[in-house]
Amino acid sequence: LSKEKKKREEQISALVRAYEKKHDIEKGLSRPELEELLRDYNEGVDPTNDEVEWILLHADGSRKGDTKDNIIDVGEMETVLQLWDNHRHCRPHIEVVFQKYDTERSGRLNRQQLQALLTDLNDKKSPTDDEVDWVLAEADRDKSGNISKPELMV
Repeated sequence: LSKEKKKREEQISALVRAYEKKHDIEKGLSRPELEELLRDYNEGVDPTNDEVEWILLHADGSRKGDTKDNIIDVGEMETVLQLWDNHRHCRPHIEVVFQKYDTERSGRLNRQQLQALLTDLNDKKSPTDDEVDWVLAEADRDKSGNISKPELMV
C-alpha cells in the first residue's frame, strides 16, 4: 500500500474505533452512531432520514442473508466519508433544484416534477416517457417512486 493510502486507512480505523468505544460497539457503527458521525461532520446539523438511508444503501456492503446489516465497518468508512463529503458539497445546488421543482414541498420529486426538471435541463425540450422512466429507475434507489435529495446526485 502507498503511504498515503495506509495513512488514510489508519485515520478511518481510528475514527471508527472512537465511535465504537464511545458506544461500546465492537464490529462497526450502528445506525445511531452513523447518524452521530454524519452530524459531527455536518457542523452539528442532524442528517435527514433520507440522507442516512442513502449512505447505508450505498456504503453498507455487509449482508445478513439477503438484507444489508446496517452496520458500517472499517472497510466501508472510506465510502461513507466520500459519499457524505460529496453530498455536503452538492447540497446547496440540490436545495435550489428542490426549491424550484418540489412544488409540494415534500422533499421528493415525483414523476411530473422530475419531468419538468429534465425538460429545463434539455433546453426546454420534453423528454420522452421512456427517458423519464429510465432516469427514475436509475436514480430512485429506495424504490419509492420519487427522487429524494440524496438520490438527485445519482
